[in-house]
Amino acid sequence: MFSRHKILLTALDSLWILAGFNFGFWYVYASGWYHEPMPYPLYYVPSIALALILFLAIFQLAGLYKYQAVSNPIHQIQTLLQCYAKALGIFIVTVFFMKSEYFADSRLTIGLSFVASFVLMMAFRIWLVPNFYFFLIRRGKLRKNTLILGAGEHGTMVCRFIKLHPRSYFRIVGFCDDDFNKVGTRVEEFPVLGTSYEMEGLITKYGIQEIIIAISNVRKGVLIDLIDRCKKTGIVVHIVSDLYREVNEKMEAEEYGGLRTYRIVRREFGIVYQVLKRGMDVLGSGLLLILLSPVFILITWAIKRGSEGPVFYKSEVVGKDGERFVAYKFRSMYVQNAASCSEIRKRGTKTACRIHEGFYPG
Repeated sequence: MFSRHKILLTALDSLWILAGFNFGFWYVYASGWYHEPMPYPLYYVPSIALALILFLAIFQLAGLYKYQAVSNPIHQIQTLLQCYAKALGIFIVTVFFMKSEYFADSRLTIGLSFVASFVLMMAFRIWLVPNFYFFLIRRGKLRKNTLILGAGEHGTMVCRFIKLHPRSYFRIVGFCDDDFNKVGTRVEEFPVLGTSYEMEGLITKYGIQEIIIAISNVRKGVLIDLIDRCKKTGIVVHIVSDLYREVNEKMEAEEYGGLRTYRIVRREFGIVYQVLKRGMDVLGSGLLLILLSPVFILITWAIKRGSEGPVFYKSEVVGKDGERFVAYKFRSMYVQNAASCSEIRKRGTKTACRIHEGFYPG
């Protein structure tokens, strides 16, 4: 789910995108600077709607609504450039293949609209958004209750660093440490609340939202077990340790007010991410099918010319979550050999099938 400040940021992004495109269309059609003034082309509204949807989807997938993207100007500039390049490419390809009177096809209009919205977005994202976020942090609106795992020297250093950087959104609640002698003591004025085996209860009791693993003196097996237990809690897990190289999990490097961490990327994604990613997959694959259709036609012709039978070979494969589906590929064997190979696969002798395919190429 989007939090309120992310919804506001999305709305403001939409405002600057629409303002940029409005300027591009106004300059070309209504300003009189380019040619004789003419009425604003309201029939091009679908063009602006398409651009807005593309931008917001790409921004979300690129992580531009995360705190670490907002707080790092260099990273934000690089990401914005990549997002605009992707959006422009998809927009141009879509307009080219749609060939509709409702989509703007003027290169000047499209180019000027993208440039104007980019300039506005840069000014907004580089200056206004960071100050807005830091204001919310100072007011306590974006603070995340954080538990530090490790009350030793490394955990103390991380705690001290967070205290000295008020722009960090971590609100330290306390520590966890498996050294029973430390439980009940205080480190940098924060209590050691318990051991890592009491973590789930502490998360519930203190409303912990994020965990920082700050341990550098444990074996790899112990660290992996600790990470597994942290992941089961379902909250965000960061690693601030030289041992991050030993972790096999997928991680993203992030920076919070100068503190560099490695966030463990969860395998499960929200419904918003899934819908956006599915939409991008469908759009991308559809465009590729159109672009490669001449090649597919040539392959079809070659198969039909070479032998009798269907163009495609069907086989049942196992996909995500164990679901089975029928996959189609261009036939590369003679029909009788492909049928024999299917029978062999049903009996489970894949090696024999590979030999069969090797001796009877299509």
